[in-house]
Amino acid sequence: MRTFIVLTAFFSLSSFAGESITPPANKDTEFDADFLRKDTQEIPQQFYHPNAISAGIKNVDIVLNGKALFKTKINFITGNDSQNATPCLTMALLHQMGLDQHLNKSGTSGNEACYDLLAKWPDGTIKYDEAMQQLNITAPQAATNVASQREMIDPSLWDRGVNALRMSYSGYVYHTDSHDNRDGDSESSDTAYLSLNSGVNLGNWRFYSFDTFNKSQQGWEQNHDRAYAERDIAALVSRFTVGDVYASTSSDVLGILPIRGMTLETNNQMLPSDTFSYSPVIRGVARSNARVVIRQRGNIIYSKTVPPGNFAISDLNNGQIGADLDVTVEESDGSKQQFTVPYTSLPNMLRPGTWRYSLSAGRYRDDGLAYQPLVAQGSLQYGWEKLTLNDLVVAGEGYHSMALGGAFNLGSLGSISLDWALEKHQSASGMRVEDEQAAAGTSGRALRLLYARRFDTTDTSLQLMGYRYQSRDFLDFPEYASAMWGNDDTQHHRKNEFQATLNQGLGDFGNGYLTLQRDNYYDESASNTSLTMGYSFNIKAVNVGISYSYQANSDDGSDSAPDRQLSLNFSVPLDMGDRRSRNLSFSTNSGNHSSGSQMATVSGTELDNAMNYSLSAQHDSNGYSPSASVTYRNSMANMNASASVTQDSRQYSAGISGGVVAYNHGVVLSQQLGDTIAIIETPGAQNISVEGQPGVSTNRWGRAVVPSISAYRDNSLSLDTRHAADNIELTEGGSNVIPSHGAVVVRRFQTKVGRRALVGLSLANGKPAPFGATVRQGEEQVGMVADNGLLYLSGVLAEGETTLHVTLENNSQCQFTLPVAKGLSDPWYQQINAVCR
Repeated sequence: MRTFIVLTAFFSLSSFAGESITPPANKDTEFDADFLRKDTQEIPQQFYHPNAISAGIKNVDIVLNGKALFKTKINFITGNDSQNATPCLTMALLHQMGLDQHLNKSGTSGNEACYDLLAKWPDGTIKYDEAMQQLNITAPQAATNVASQREMIDPSLWDRGVNALRMSYSGYVYHTDSHDNRDGDSESSDTAYLSLNSGVNLGNWRFYSFDTFNKSQQGWEQNHDRAYAERDIAALVSRFTVGDVYASTSSDVLGILPIRGMTLETNNQMLPSDTFSYSPVIRGVARSNARVVIRQRGNIIYSKTVPPGNFAISDLNNGQIGADLDVTVEESDGSKQQFTVPYTSLPNMLRPGTWRYSLSAGRYRDDGLAYQPLVAQGSLQYGWEKLTLNDLVVAGEGYHSMALGGAFNLGSLGSISLDWALEKHQSASGMRVEDEQAAAGTSGRALRLLYARRFDTTDTSLQLMGYRYQSRDFLDFPEYASAMWGNDDTQHHRKNEFQATLNQGLGDFGNGYLTLQRDNYYDESASNTSLTMGYSFNIKAVNVGISYSYQANSDDGSDSAPDRQLSLNFSVPLDMGDRRSRNLSFSTNSGNHSSGSQMATVSGTELDNAMNYSLSAQHDSNGYSPSASVTYRNSMANMNASASVTQDSRQYSAGISGGVVAYNHGVVLSQQLGDTIAIIETPGAQNISVEGQPGVSTNRWGRAVVPSISAYRDNSLSLDTRHAADNIELTEGGSNVIPSHGAVVVRRFQTKVGRRALVGLSLANGKPAPFGATVRQGEEQVGMVADNGLLYLSGVLAEGETTLHVTLENNSQCQFTLPVAKGLSDPWYQQINAVCR
């Protein structure tokens, strides 16, 4: 961290310029020039009234009775008898703040658009903090109307960004060599994976395309997942999407509909205090440097390499929703683990008086079908104080269904939701039916019940979910389409599904969890049962965890032995200071279908958390197998590599992920992009970091991409110059932005790149240069004179001598020459004396 010189003269300046006390009404505060010097006649007028608020439209944060509400634009206006501007509080703004109780037209001021709040409530106060850009209002409880307060930011403040091309990519190559010690045979294999998420921003529209490429021994396979365009509609608090879309529904009983068409739905991101789209966390255990492949409806939607040990994948794209996720863990020795993660979401209770809707229509999208049927759906949710009701209708070719449901707040007993669905469909020739009447039209019914409760006194969270299919012929539309036009030869008809999740906190003794899932079918020979439980605790700095899993599947009476696994883990931090850390861990695993194994790992971070590494050694019945992995991220990409060796194989992999953004000022490489991003511009200044964004710093052209910011929320962008050159200075270190969804917003920070100097400046008559005189190089201001002629210069562009101009009182001018910079041990500034003539 660079140590800056503190200028004593500027302390006196800040002592009065930083005052935030609001002056008394109808009384101006005037600066006493005698505070600086008795003979001063040249103080600029701007310093005589430091507390004056200028007129104009300002972006301000509204704070009511100490609670931050929202950000909005307010017009500050001046009256006839005052130079101090006051905020214009319109009726609409007061209503949004919840201060519209007992308002009437008699309260309006001379300007008919403004309301004099203090005339109605004289005990209230209105103060504006120029430095914090906050309008602080206090009002009595009788004036407030809590029901009308909203945290939603005024849409007029949304930044819709610039036109841009954007692309995120993620890929890796994976090589294995294996040999058989018994017969000497050996073989090798090479696989690769590439994911491309491309987009175009044009005005209010966002265009997206998602593609994956997978290479195996048979060659490359390309999968175009979807392409669509979307835009928000602020007046409806909605989003309109056309193309390959997912028709979201308010009921999990009838499934999610991937269609090629259009949808209009409530945009939850715009709403206050709401959650974004849900996606599950994929958890598992890798025995080696492994490849994890996630498929949905047979298509690869996600893949990555993971080091040995426990892994958790939480960055699935929010658009990949609807069907169960088939997960395959491919180990370096060629063995595979396979399991399925159910994809369901919890019911959402709405606040009283709020509602959400969704309308969709198009052709059902599934490449495995011989025909793409037409389908439409509509759903509506409405919330009361302790009740939320929802209704869903799905209509397709030969298919009709309806679902009614409600979520109830039971107070201390928790919350519960119940959904009931009824459907009727035509029967295909290949679908099993009971009689000829059923062949003409088959109907089914289903129930879903979900219960959730948190017990604060015991720190316990419980969630129960059950499905009951009351008839064997119940089908949601995806199942119906697969049976009618696909190759669905399954003979299993769902009967019951049950899921239970328990999380238990034990204070200083750690915490535990238990998850149970049990499915059975109308075909009595088929059922699935899975159970996972775990407990973790700390012994001082040592973390200890133990887990157990049980999985049993039966199909057509061919029962196989259940799979049981037990694991024990230890983790010890090795403190290495603020900017790097190391961790030592040990784990042991045993199971009835595999021999036991033990693994020791050393992992850590370096380079301000930009690099992560891991070194492991594993022992099992096949002997010892070492492995290593490293990841590194900078402002242009994330890179990783891994290697492992076993008695029978070797594995190597390398991967890279990142993004590219092209806009009117050029092309910028970045880390992998989220939905909404920001471009930072610091003209001529490189290596300026963005706080809270590891590895993100400006390039040689002074540009950097913040890869993810929150849509429809106030985001703070702050810069850090610790690693920048000594001749770089920012005139502003931070900015706020409120982007719309998918926007590419640009924030340009004023920078000064050039020499710095501390000058003792005097006039030709020998007197010090007057306080407040401005110094310019061409049109650029490079400094201002403080008391006693002390001048700090920054951003002076000069290789040799340069002439600077000083503007005095009454626009008179003089000039002085800044000499050539000298080589100093601390070169970020020079201290010189000069005469202005």
